[in-house]
Amino acid sequence: MDKMVQMWIEKAEYDIITAKAMLNTGRYNYVAFTLQQALEKLLKAFYVKQYKTAPIRSHNLIYLAKKSSIKLDEDTSKLFEELSSYYVRIRYDVGFYINKEKAYSLYNESVVIFQWLKQLLMK
Repeated sequence: MDKMVQMWIEKAEYDIITAKAMLNTGRYNYVAFTLQQALEKLLKAFYVKQYKTAPIRSHNLIYLAKKSSIKLDEDTSKLFEELSSYYVRIRYDVGFYINKEKAYSLYNESVVIFQWLKQLLMK
């Protein structure tokens, strides 16, 4: 596997593990933030693998999936839209918080998508 692709995968794995750590410590905004980052980095690994170049600069998961020719179902598209919107809000919207229930829901959905994307990437 290409070194740059592997680097993006390793960074994504680090972030998904960090999301779990944030969940376990009740840092729910950071759960959403690191989930978005984990999925973004896997999508960037796809882009690098496909185009043999550095990934495009975007944090929008839907856009990255389209640019990498990944077909998304409706549920995955909704999750990607939600996480992409949280990415910006968590960084810049003072007073924005994600509750425990939402954090667990996002985590559980994201882990399934993460595993699916990783399997596709390894083919």
